[in-house]
Amino acid sequence: PTILYRLKGEPSLPLIYISHNITKFGYDPAKLLQDANSYIELIDPSDRPVAQAAMARVLEKDSTGATIEFRIVTGRGLRRWFETRYTPVRDSDGRLIEIEGVMIDITERKAAEDKISLLARTDPLTGLANRASFGERLRQVFAGAKRGGVPFGLLYMDLDHFKDINDTLGHPIGDILLKEVAERLKQSVRENDLVARLGGDEFAILQADMVEPAAA
Repeated sequence: PTILYRLKGEPSLPLIYISHNITKFGYDPAKLLQDANSYIELIDPSDRPVAQAAMARVLEKDSTGATIEFRIVTGRGLRRWFETRYTPVRDSDGRLIEIEGVMIDITERKAAEDKISLLARTDPLTGLANRASFGERLRQVFAGAKRGGVPFGLLYMDLDHFKDINDTLGHPIGDILLKEVAERLKQSVRENDLVARLGGDEFAILQADMVEPAAA
């Protein structure tokens, strides 16, 4: 659902209108209007600086509208993502009269974006990092080491005779073996180490903070 709202154009930007759809998220429009500055408390505390910075910008002369994203805490304590577009309304002298805004629930879209981002970084069979994300992390630690940071360890391995497993028992059994290897590798490293499947039966481990080569 879409929520429409208006704020009065004075420094505290009090709420003067909010559409009935806010009830779908557990809030009474009349109560929000009664305490006209309480609407800021609907925003997740970690996102409030974003909203407050946007409000500060809109008070500046000649500022134009903008679009920001933040989470709303619903009346049931859930977090929902909203895209908020607002437009300042000014008089002929450029003085701010009101702010007109529209809030669109984008929670499902954000979840889909997060899922796509995760899929782009992980191996679909094992859930480990894939070749691309491993390479990105490797470039980061290598650049840090060149600047005098802590050295790192890099382990590369594959499975002996893995082709024999696929040829005799079938690819489904080979996949089970790969997933089991991935799980054992994850259990054998530290929390800040990165395990990746590079493809086929090839795995790699990036070990952070390897001051002594023997520690690898």
